[in-house]
Amino acid sequence: NPFKLISPKDACSFIRSKKDVFILDVRKDSCFRSITEDAQLNSFGQIQGAVNIPFKQLRESISKIPKNRPLFIVDNYGDESAEAANLLKEQGYSDLNVLFHGMDGWSSEDEKAMPKREKIWIHPKDFGSISTEAFCQKMSRNQTDLILDVRTKVEFTNQDTVLTYRNRGHIQKAINIPLADLKMQLSDITTFKNKEVIVYAFSGSPEAFTSAKLLTDNGFTNVKVLTGGLWDIRWKAANLKGCSEFMKWVVDVPVENL
Repeated sequence: NPFKLISPKDACSFIRSKKDVFILDVRKDSCFRSITEDAQLNSFGQIQGAVNIPFKQLRESISKIPKNRPLFIVDNYGDESAEAANLLKEQGYSDLNVLFHGMDGWSSEDEKAMPKREKIWIHPKDFGSISTEAFCQKMSRNQTDLILDVRTKVEFTNQDTVLTYRNRGHIQKAINIPLADLKMQLSDITTFKNKEVIVYAFSGSPEAFTSAKLLTDNGFTNVKVLTGGLWDIRWKAANLKGCSEFMKWVVDVPVENL
């Protein structure tokens, strides 16, 4: 690769150590300004000091990007930023750095791994987010109020006959109100309006963010999205050292998908 990948965990220290870094955000203007119709994209926000030049306008805007400074390139998910780095390499740029997994990775990372993030992260405050690690700590301390699973009832009950890999059980103590039914069933959870509500879906799915926005728009004051969803708990439990105990918070898993 003609560029270096920077993990979300290392991003804050990278930005702080490179005093002259030029942060290039290649997302669409609406994503950069958090004004899309997608609650998930809006939640990504932006890094303080970033300059927004959408990828489609990059070639014609090359003159706006300095060649004598390290570049830190970000997008939504890490795909367009890599393409942007390749384009810039062709134009003679050398110190190219890409945020791994883009602003999605930045916003999903465990807050303890990025203690300086809030100082340089500009993002909407409609609802918050919680990482898998922080969520599992809450579960171990019995500190959760309402855990809301917004997947379809078919997924929640492991009855999906088409996408069978999505039959992965559910989080312990979670109640299921699918996004499609949530507005009509808000009265069922009104006692939690001023308590913490943690919303999740299968993975980092848009419906969890859309549900969180719906809840906050209807007076719920402490809503958080479990950014990696059910899948991230399972994946980290199976693949990361020291995380195997996360698996105990996922229950009712079919034998074929254990």
